[in-house]
Amino acid sequence: ALKESLLKEREEKIKLSDKVSSPAVWTNDDQGLIYSKLTSSDFGSEFNDLFYYQISEKKEYQLTFSSRLRNPSLSKNGIIVAILPSDGRNKLVFLDLKTLIDSKENSDKKLWEKALLPSKITDENLYFFHPIFENDSSIISDVSSGYLRHLRRFNLNSEISEILTDLNDDSRDPFIQNETLYYSSDKSGIFNIYQLNKQLQEKKLTNLYGGAFSPNVS
Repeated sequence: ALKESLLKEREEKIKLSDKVSSPAVWTNDDQGLIYSKLTSSDFGSEFNDLFYYQISEKKEYQLTFSSRLRNPSLSKNGIIVAILPSDGRNKLVFLDLKTLIDSKENSDKKLWEKALLPSKITDENLYFFHPIFENDSSIISDVSSGYLRHLRRFNLNSEISEILTDLNDDSRDPFIQNETLYYSSDKSGIFNIYQLNKQLQEKKLTNLYGGAFSPNVS
Protein backbone atom coordinates (compact mmCIF):
# COMPACT_ATOMS: atom_id res chain seq x y z
CA ALA A 1 0.00 0.00 0.00
CA LEU A 2 2.85 2.37 0.81
CA LYS A 3 4.47 1.65 -2.55
CA GLU A 4 1.18 2.35 -4.34
CA SER A 5 0.76 5.59 -2.40
CA LEU A 6 4.25 6.75 -3.35
CA LEU A 7 3.70 5.87 -6.99
CA LYS A 8 0.46 7.86 -7.05
CA GLU A 9 2.32 10.89 -5.72
CA ARG A 10 5.13 10.70 -8.28
CA GLU A 11 3.54 13.36 -10.47
CA GLU A 12 4.29 15.80 -7.64
CA LYS A 13 8.00 15.02 -8.14
CA ILE A 14 8.75 14.73 -4.45
CA LYS A 15 12.49 14.91 -3.78
CA LEU A 16 13.50 12.15 -1.36
CA SER A 17 17.26 12.66 -1.39
CA ASP A 18 20.19 14.16 -3.29
CA LYS A 19 23.64 13.02 -4.44
CA VAL A 20 22.19 9.55 -5.06
CA SER A 21 24.67 7.42 -7.02
CA SER A 22 22.68 4.25 -7.76
CA PRO A 23 19.18 3.05 -8.59
CA ALA A 24 17.01 2.58 -5.49
CA VAL A 25 15.69 -0.87 -4.59
CA TRP A 26 12.54 -1.55 -2.56
CA THR A 27 12.85 -3.42 0.72
CA ASN A 28 10.94 -6.69 0.78
CA ASP A 29 8.19 -5.25 3.01
CA ASP A 30 7.71 -2.28 0.63
CA GLN A 31 8.35 0.04 3.59
CA GLY A 32 11.54 1.63 2.32
CA LEU A 33 14.23 2.13 -0.30
CA ILE A 34 17.90 1.16 -0.29
CA TYR A 35 20.41 3.10 -2.40
CA SER A 36 23.90 4.55 -2.40
CA LYS A 37 24.79 8.23 -2.33
CA LEU A 38 27.85 10.43 -1.98
CA THR A 39 28.78 11.52 1.54
CA SER A 40 31.60 13.66 2.90
CA SER A 41 33.96 12.47 5.63
CA ASP A 42 35.24 14.61 8.51
CA PHE A 43 38.33 15.28 6.39
CA GLY A 44 36.42 16.44 3.32
CA SER A 45 36.79 13.24 1.29
CA GLU A 46 33.72 11.94 -0.54
CA PHE A 47 32.57 8.32 -0.28
CA ASN A 48 29.65 6.28 -1.52
CA ASP A 49 27.58 4.90 1.34
CA LEU A 50 24.35 2.94 1.68
CA PHE A 51 21.17 4.68 2.82
CA TYR A 52 17.67 3.63 3.81
CA TYR A 53 14.64 5.85 3.18
CA GLN A 54 11.67 4.91 5.37
CA ILE A 55 8.49 5.78 3.50
CA SER A 56 6.09 6.06 6.46
CA GLU A 57 8.44 8.38 8.37
CA LYS A 58 9.59 10.23 5.24
CA LYS A 59 13.05 10.03 6.76
CA GLU A 60 16.46 9.02 5.42
CA TYR A 61 18.92 6.96 7.47
CA GLN A 62 22.60 6.42 6.72
CA LEU A 63 23.44 2.72 7.02
CA THR A 64 27.20 2.70 6.33
CA PHE A 65 29.98 5.23 6.89
CA SER A 66 32.99 5.79 4.60
CA SER A 67 32.33 2.34 3.13
CA ARG A 68 32.65 3.22 -0.60
CA LEU A 69 29.78 0.81 -1.28
CA ARG A 70 27.48 1.45 -4.24
CA ASN A 71 24.94 -0.19 -6.58
CA PRO A 72 23.12 -2.29 -3.94
CA SER A 73 20.71 -5.11 -4.73
CA LEU A 74 18.53 -6.96 -2.22
CA SER A 75 17.60 -10.65 -2.05
CA LYS A 76 14.27 -12.02 -0.81
CA ASN A 77 15.99 -13.30 2.34
CA GLY A 78 17.32 -9.85 3.24
CA ILE A 79 20.90 -9.96 1.98
CA ILE A 80 22.42 -6.93 0.24
CA VAL A 81 25.09 -7.28 -2.43
CA ALA A 82 26.98 -4.12 -3.36
CA ILE A 83 30.08 -2.99 -5.23
CA LEU A 84 33.27 -2.10 -3.39
CA PRO A 85 36.13 -0.45 -5.37
CA SER A 86 39.30 -1.97 -3.93
CA ASP A 87 42.88 -2.33 -5.19
CA GLY A 88 41.90 -1.07 -8.63
CA ARG A 89 38.98 -3.50 -8.97
CA ASN A 90 35.27 -3.58 -8.23
CA LYS A 91 34.59 -6.40 -5.76
CA LEU A 92 31.35 -7.73 -4.31
CA VAL A 93 30.38 -7.23 -0.68
CA PHE A 94 27.49 -8.95 1.11
CA LEU A 95 25.65 -7.48 4.11
CA ASP A 96 22.69 -8.40 6.30
CA LEU A 97 19.99 -5.74 5.88
CA LYS A 98 18.30 -6.36 9.25
CA THR A 99 21.57 -5.76 11.10
CA LEU A 100 22.08 -2.52 9.18
CA ILE A 101 18.57 -1.20 9.88
CA ASP A 102 18.71 -2.22 13.55
CA SER A 103 21.83 -0.06 13.96
CA LYS A 104 20.64 2.89 11.84
CA GLU A 105 20.23 5.29 14.78
CA ASN A 106 23.30 4.21 16.72
CA SER A 107 26.02 6.83 17.02
CA ASP A 108 28.78 4.23 16.60
CA LYS A 109 29.87 4.70 12.97
CA LYS A 110 31.69 1.35 12.97
CA LEU A 111 28.66 -0.67 14.05
CA TRP A 112 27.53 -1.24 10.46
CA GLU A 113 30.56 -3.47 9.90
CA LYS A 114 28.84 -6.15 12.00
CA ALA A 115 26.45 -6.56 9.07
CA LEU A 116 29.26 -7.73 6.77
CA LEU A 117 28.98 -11.33 5.60
CA PRO A 118 31.69 -13.61 4.18
CA SER A 119 32.14 -12.97 0.47
CA LYS A 120 30.76 -15.83 -1.60
CA ILE A 121 32.47 -14.80 -4.85
CA THR A 122 36.23 -14.41 -4.86
CA ASP A 123 37.14 -14.19 -8.55
CA GLU A 124 40.06 -11.76 -8.57
CA ASN A 125 40.14 -11.52 -12.38
CA LEU A 126 36.75 -9.83 -12.82
CA TYR A 127 35.51 -6.28 -12.38
CA PHE A 128 31.89 -6.17 -11.16
CA PHE A 129 29.54 -3.29 -11.99
CA HIS A 130 25.79 -3.83 -11.38
CA PRO A 131 25.04 -7.05 -9.47
CA ILE A 132 21.41 -8.13 -9.06
CA PHE A 133 19.90 -11.09 -7.25
CA GLU A 134 18.25 -13.62 -9.53
CA ASN A 135 17.14 -15.55 -6.44
CA ASP A 136 18.54 -16.18 -2.96
CA SER A 137 21.25 -18.50 -4.30
CA SER A 138 22.41 -16.73 -7.47
CA ILE A 139 23.27 -13.28 -8.76
CA ILE A 140 23.72 -11.84 -12.25
CA SER A 141 26.16 -9.03 -12.91
CA ASP A 142 27.80 -7.22 -15.76
CA VAL A 143 31.50 -7.98 -15.41
CA SER A 144 34.70 -7.47 -17.35
CA SER A 145 38.26 -8.68 -17.36
CA GLY A 146 39.32 -6.07 -19.90
CA TYR A 147 37.45 -3.44 -21.90
CA LEU A 148 34.11 -5.05 -22.81
CA ARG A 149 31.50 -6.09 -20.29
CA HIS A 150 29.39 -9.24 -20.44
CA LEU A 151 26.65 -10.71 -18.26
CA ARG A 152 27.43 -13.64 -16.03
CA ARG A 153 25.42 -15.72 -13.53
CA PHE A 154 27.11 -16.70 -10.25
CA ASN A 155 25.94 -19.55 -8.03
CA LEU A 156 26.42 -18.42 -4.44
CA ASN A 157 26.51 -21.97 -3.11
CA SER A 158 29.16 -23.38 -5.43
CA GLU A 159 30.99 -20.32 -6.92
CA ILE A 160 30.23 -21.77 -10.37
CA SER A 161 29.60 -19.06 -12.97
CA GLU A 162 27.84 -19.11 -16.34
CA ILE A 163 28.46 -16.64 -19.16
CA LEU A 164 25.11 -15.37 -20.50
CA THR A 165 26.04 -12.97 -23.31
CA ASP A 166 28.56 -12.88 -26.15
CA LEU A 167 32.06 -11.91 -25.04
CA ASN A 168 32.50 -9.94 -28.28
CA ASP A 169 29.62 -7.57 -27.36
CA ASP A 170 29.41 -5.03 -24.56
CA SER A 171 26.42 -5.97 -22.37
CA ARG A 172 25.55 -4.13 -19.15
CA ASP A 173 22.89 -2.80 -16.72
CA PRO A 174 21.02 -6.07 -15.99
CA PHE A 175 17.47 -6.05 -14.63
CA ILE A 176 15.38 -9.16 -14.00
CA GLN A 177 11.63 -9.65 -13.70
CA ASN A 178 9.48 -12.77 -14.01
CA GLU A 179 12.56 -14.85 -14.88
CA THR A 180 13.31 -12.62 -17.88
CA LEU A 181 16.59 -10.72 -18.00
CA TYR A 182 16.72 -7.23 -19.51
CA TYR A 183 19.95 -5.41 -20.33
CA SER A 184 21.68 -2.96 -22.64
CA SER A 185 24.02 -4.24 -25.37
CA ASP A 186 25.95 -2.78 -28.30
CA LYS A 187 25.43 -5.97 -30.33
CA SER A 188 24.18 -3.90 -33.31
CA GLY A 189 26.88 -1.24 -32.94
CA ILE A 190 24.62 1.01 -30.82
CA PHE A 191 23.54 0.27 -27.26
CA ASN A 192 19.92 -0.90 -27.18
CA ILE A 193 17.73 -2.92 -24.82
CA TYR A 194 17.54 -6.71 -25.13
CA GLN A 195 15.81 -9.45 -23.20
CA LEU A 196 16.95 -12.99 -22.45
CA ASN A 197 14.58 -15.74 -21.33
CA LYS A 198 15.33 -18.87 -19.28
CA GLN A 199 16.23 -20.77 -22.45
CA LEU A 200 18.85 -18.08 -23.19
CA GLN A 201 16.91 -16.91 -26.24
CA GLU A 202 17.73 -13.27 -26.93
CA LYS A 203 15.34 -10.65 -28.31
CA LYS A 204 16.03 -7.03 -29.23
CA LEU A 205 13.43 -4.66 -27.74
CA THR A 206 14.53 -1.18 -28.85
CA ASN A 207 16.15 0.31 -31.93
CA LEU A 208 17.25 3.80 -30.94
CA TYR A 209 20.00 5.62 -32.81
CA GLY A 210 20.90 7.54 -29.65
CA GLY A 211 21.26 4.37 -27.60
CA ALA A 212 19.31 2.96 -24.63
CA PHE A 213 20.62 2.01 -21.19
CA SER A 214 19.51 0.90 -17.71
CA PRO A 215 16.23 -0.94 -18.44
CA ASN A 216 13.51 -1.31 -15.82
CA VAL A 217 10.09 -2.95 -16.07
CA SER A 218 7.07 -1.72 -14.10
